[in-house]
Amino acid sequence: MPPETDTARTPVSHLPFLDGIRGLAALYVVMHHAWNEMGWQNADHGLPHWLQHAMSFFTPGTFGVSVFIVLSGYCLMLPVVHSADGNLKGGPGVYFSRRARRILPPYYAALGLSVLAYALVPALRHATGIQSQLSSCADKHAFTAALASHVLLVHNVVATWAFKFNSPLWSVATEWQIYFALPFLLLPLWRRFGVIALGATGLLVGLLPHFLLHGVYDSAQHWLLGQFAFGCCAAVICFSASGFDAKLRRLPWGALTAVSLALLLIINWLPSFEKYWQVISILSGVPAACLLIWCWHGAQTAIQSQKQAFIVRLCESPFALWLGKVSYSLYLTHILVVMIVSSLCAGPMSSLMRLAIYMGADTVLALGLAAAFHLLVERHFLNTRRADSSNAAGTKI
Repeated sequence: MPPETDTARTPVSHLPFLDGIRGLAALYVVMHHAWNEMGWQNADHGLPHWLQHAMSFFTPGTFGVSVFIVLSGYCLMLPVVHSADGNLKGGPGVYFSRRARRILPPYYAALGLSVLAYALVPALRHATGIQSQLSSCADKHAFTAALASHVLLVHNVVATWAFKFNSPLWSVATEWQIYFALPFLLLPLWRRFGVIALGATGLLVGLLPHFLLHGVYDSAQHWLLGQFAFGCCAAVICFSASGFDAKLRRLPWGALTAVSLALLLIINWLPSFEKYWQVISILSGVPAACLLIWCWHGAQTAIQSQKQAFIVRLCESPFALWLGKVSYSLYLTHILVVMIVSSLCAGPMSSLMRLAIYMGADTVLALGLAAAFHLLVERHFLNTRRADSSNAAGTKI
């Protein structure tokens, strides 16, 4: 889930709607895992047809992942676009130290909490739903290897390690690896060739491991580098003084957001959409990037006309902003709540009651745990004293 980034605190980069987008995406991820844990996404278990069809919106967690990764690229690119030389403030050393301080301590705390829960709660070791991978850690050597890979942030590259203990943590490793591309690949190409080369390079380089290694390491989903690059491009389009970038700013970004999202939803509702999950994962970065530019336009319009667009009002609502504040904690810890609730609801009950418990109780309890984790752990590692930061760095399910 996206932690706050270290973007410069200037009026032009203080964009509160980013918090709201991040928070709402985090809530989507929680509901995605709750819905998928019920195992109803591809079967009829007594829900009204219209309701099951509507709830299928929560089946592909890649929607939430895309928002996090695009936000990460957008916010980390903001100080670069505002700089005079197009470089990271303080150089790569400062950049990596700030990223490490912001992301890694809460990650290791969540990992420790997950291992403790795994040891103390038998239900987590004998899962039967989407988290059944946990049960394969019963062997001591497999447990040790999986834990070591998590500590070293390489668990995402091996499918048998990627989802152990706390399945969403795979994306923290992927995002950490993506960070290295910004100063050493994406920024030099952007300074030399511009925004189109930035986006195209991120997309193509991110896809190379899939084709060159025949999908062996697809559990890492390194094609998310393309979504990160889309976020960087969105920041350039919003703030760059380049004539070409200014022309791109005038495109109908609201319509582009709606059309690209509609196409993804159509693909998602196809009976065999799971065959195309990589395509959905890659392309879902497009509406996310368009959304950021659209919201930025709405925020600029509000400054000039004092009339705020609906999408901006939604993303800057108090609840959405609070969600953004605890979003990284929510992402890191929510799956423990989902799994425990799932084990407690294994008995017979009506479909509607089960849906209400999974989608309701899971969400409320996950928000409570996230608030506590943020208070006890995450807030001590913010790179700024402001807990209501408007900046975000992504992560996935």
